[in-house]
Amino acid sequence: MFIIVLKKLSNKCETYYRKIKCHFSNILLKNSYIKFIAGFTLLELLIAITIIGILTAIALPSYERYLKKARFSEVILATEPYKTAIALDLQDGIAQSQLNTGKYDIPKQASATENLQSVTVTNGVITAVATKRIDNKTYILTPDATGSHWKISGTCLSVGLCRS
Repeated sequence: MFIIVLKKLSNKCETYYRKIKCHFSNILLKNSYIKFIAGFTLLELLIAITIIGILTAIALPSYERYLKKARFSEVILATEPYKTAIALDLQDGIAQSQLNTGKYDIPKQASATENLQSVTVTNGVITAVATKRIDNKTYILTPDATGSHWKISGTCLSVGLCRS
């Protein structure tokens, strides 16, 4: 309430009594301005740095795991044409032992990318290998007799890059 009165009086400094209060309010405003410019204390800065450090320690491993999962999705996606071709060949009555890369309707080996090293088909089993960016993890798909269900295996399961 005292500050509100001083602010009102600072506009009208007519009488001697009001001039003293007006001068006093200007001193208060100047001191608060100087205090505002002084900045943060060392303790406040240390607390802020500690909080940022804790958040970074939690966020970086999660971010790295997220990046590996996103990169490995390219490996999983690269197997889709092979899955379709093998399923169609199995439904046409071709034996699973005859299904290899480049035979029947199965595509030739996929070209390597930043995340995909190779995709091969041997006896109907698709093996996709990631690059060093994803620690050379493997994604292996084994079809059932009709090609409608696939068993997922490989080193990607142990680190959570793929699901069975």
